[in-house]
Amino acid sequence: MSDVESCSSNQNKKDYNTEKWVVTDKFKREISEYVDLSKTIKNAKEDLKLLNERKMELEQIIAEFMNDTGSTDIDTGTDTISIITSKTSQPLNKEYLRQTLLVNIPDENLADQIVELAFSKKTFQNCSESQIGTEERKIKINAIF
Repeated sequence: MSDVESCSSNQNKKDYNTEKWVVTDKFKREISEYVDLSKTIKNAKEDLKLLNERKMELEQIIAEFMNDTGSTDIDTGTDTISIITSKTSQPLNKEYLRQTLLVNIPDENLADQIVELAFSKKTFQNCSESQIGTEERKIKINAIF
């Protein structure tokens, strides 16, 4: 018999497309297990969030210690904790470009003109690949018009 059995009695039945079905005890246990697992997963996700928050706090403490002491690695006996630093740069903006230019160009008007030129929205056509010549001899060129 299947987990949901056909039955003509009125006990635990539902009408699905005019057929009568009764839920078996096995199916009820599976539903109960599903509900329990859903609750367990929800609680585990909440616990995992708290654990990750604490882990990040500890990472900050360890990183500060390693920076203060000049350490790059800490050997825990079973693992090695390493500091990994990455450098990112911000996109070029008008003020940064202007300040950088003024270090080398004392003329503020010239620096402003260069900044405006650099950030002007001029349209251009970019032909990334053009072919000139016969089938035997093709020359590929990159051109900006």
